[in-house]
Amino acid sequence: MRFAFLVLGVVLAALGCGGGGTSLDGSFDCFGLACTSGEVCLSVAGGIDAGNDTPTGHHECKAVPRDCEIVDCAGNMCPTCIQKLCEPTYVDRVSGRDVSCYGQ
Repeated sequence: MRFAFLVLGVVLAALGCGGGGTSLDGSFDCFGLACTSGEVCLSVAGGIDAGNDTPTGHHECKAVPRDCEIVDCAGNMCPTCIQKLCEPTYVDRVSGRDVSCYGQ
């Protein structure tokens, strides 16, 4: 029985499961913004403002709740806590500490 658990642990480690998500330690650049530990770079896509043809997207450093594990994902395959970072819109994709959201 112990051998079975050992084998299962090795298989999960080899697949990258159970190893945790992206580390949120340290500072990093977010399109010229200085994000700090515990934050991700949130990129909200925008369209063109019909009034003046100006792109409406933006970037911001966003704090991540302590119980939210940041993992690479896309759309509704992302954990709920990641999806909430993009509200009121939706997650496009997550890669490392970069979270892309659809614009309004």
